[in-house]
Amino acid sequence: MSPSLLTIFTDDQLQLPGLLYEPDNSKKVALFLHGMGSTSVFYKHEQHTERAKALAEHGIAYCAFNNRGAHYIKKLKSTGGESFMYGMAFETIREAVLDIQSALAELSRLGYEEFYLIGHSTGANKICVYDSYTEENPVAGYVLWAGGDDTGLFYEQFGKHQFHTVLDMCRREIEAGRGTEYVPLDIMPQPYSYAALYDIMNPDGDYNTFPFFAEFQGYTLGDKPKFREWHGVTVPSLVIYGEEDEFFQGRAGEAVSALQRYAHPESEHSYELVPEADHSFRHHQEELNASIASFLKQLTR
Repeated sequence: MSPSLLTIFTDDQLQLPGLLYEPDNSKKVALFLHGMGSTSVFYKHEQHTERAKALAEHGIAYCAFNNRGAHYIKKLKSTGGESFMYGMAFETIREAVLDIQSALAELSRLGYEEFYLIGHSTGANKICVYDSYTEENPVAGYVLWAGGDDTGLFYEQFGKHQFHTVLDMCRREIEAGRGTEYVPLDIMPQPYSYAALYDIMNPDGDYNTFPFFAEFQGYTLGDKPKFREWHGVTVPSLVIYGEEDEFFQGRAGEAVSALQRYAHPESEHSYELVPEADHSFRHHQEELNASIASFLKQLTR
């Protein structure tokens, strides 16, 4: 099954590349959102092809695209020819709302009528943020695959004092107009601008969607209610984690339980914990794709 290349033009004039796998006569499409870091949908073509095949058996098309947070650092061009610095180092999570809305608009223009979102890792966080900011939501179902707690991971990494020191430093640099400058490498070995790192670490910000470590260990980092965005999700969702997800230090099952506790009381979500699967579901892609296809099939109108 071969994809066609797709260009998504965002409302703020960025051009984002994607792959579109289309079964014959389909009006339903699943849109994939990748995670952060060096991620790009073009690096895992075989995985996307196999997922597209599983969905095509149920008449569902599949679109995987690079949002503005793809790669560590990425120069993106606007429709007017200007260049902008993005990638993980510069993206803030609320910008994903615009990327998702623009991708859905393009798929609608191509004739699709029923939409699903599949988000892996930070992509799952982005779905919840999209949901919280979108009043007229055309999406019929979500797949939240291994959504993570980067805010909590930074807190665990830095410790309480250093965490708040770095957070305050980022805030001061942003207020001084230096938000797009890089955080010193002796603080963060990966490339982050002050604005992007603050977005991830801010306990009261949009990025802090799944505060698992605060829930596990009983501490509170900010004033924001825990799992606020997730609690507001009423779109039917499949929540799926690997039991051996390396980012949960053996507590992935507790993460799934936390999401069940904080789910909207009127929601109709499904939850799966896959034995032996890690964060990326290496060696478990076939099982993952079968679960996704089965879940989305039962949502089709």
